[in-house]
Order: sequence, then C-alpha cells, then structure tokens
Amino acid sequence: MKNLDKPINKTKIIDHNIVVISTTQSDQNARIFVWIVWLIMVLIAFVCLVKYSRNVPITEDWLFVPPLTGNEPHIPNWLWAQNNEHRTPFPRLLLLGLLKATHGDFRVGMLCNLIILSMLAVAMMQAARSLRGRTIVADVFFPENSTSLDVP
Repeated sequence: MKNLDKPINKTKIIDHNIVVISTTQSDQNARIFVWIVWLIMVLIAFVCLVKYSRNVPITEDWLFVPPLTGNEPHIPNWLWAQNNEHRTPFPRLLLLGLLKATHGDFRVGMLCNLIILSMLAVAMMQAARSLRGRTIVADVFFPENSTSLDVP
C-alpha cells in the first residue's frame, strides 16, 4: 500500500532563497492534458469565429460607425456617453482603435475577446500551479470555462 502522506513534489533547497521543485510523472500528464484542452478550446473558438462571424455591425456595434467614419464631432463626449446604464470609455477607445487599425473589420472585437480570454485561462492555470505547486486534472476548468463557446 502506498504511503499517502508523502508529498507529490520533491523539493530540494539549493540556497536559502532558491527552492527547486521537481515534478512527478502524474504532474506532467496533468499539465499536458490541461494544455491540450486549452489548445483545443482556443482552436474551436477560433474556427467558429472564422466560420460564423460576419463583418457587419450588430446592435451596439452601430454606435462605433460615426466615430469610425469621422462623423462624430466630440470623441471625448462619445467615449463618456452612457450605454445601458454604463459608461465604458476604455473599452470603447480600445475597440475604436482596433476598428481603425483593421479598417472597420468588426470581427476584430471578437478576436480580441478570444485572445484576452485565452490569456486569462493561461494566467489562471499558472496561478493555480504556482499556489498549489503542481498541476492537477481539475485545472482543465480554467480553459474550459474561459474559452467555451457560451461565453458572450
């Protein structure tokens, strides 16, 4: 019978400030599994974005047409304008900059959202690994939750 009190990671102290943690085979398997799921989820979302998105402004995207075409005389007022009880100057400025950089391709917001959520999943996986000292299979929650297709 295995001793359940043994730590999974082997820690070796080299200096008072440096700690080296060697991973076990089970940690490597979990890491590979979690990263493969992350990659699959990002690829599925990207394929859906390419296949089903259209370069047509929808609903609130139409609010970006006047400043994008140069027909908005007061950009600071437009940035601070209320939209559904919210004021979102930074996201508006970011999306307007992306739209201008892509010459009005409205799919850029979706791509930016996918990239941000993918990097958020990576950050959460790394934070969990850093706090726990190892990766577990349950960490697959982060890429699945952040990059799933039901995220608006």
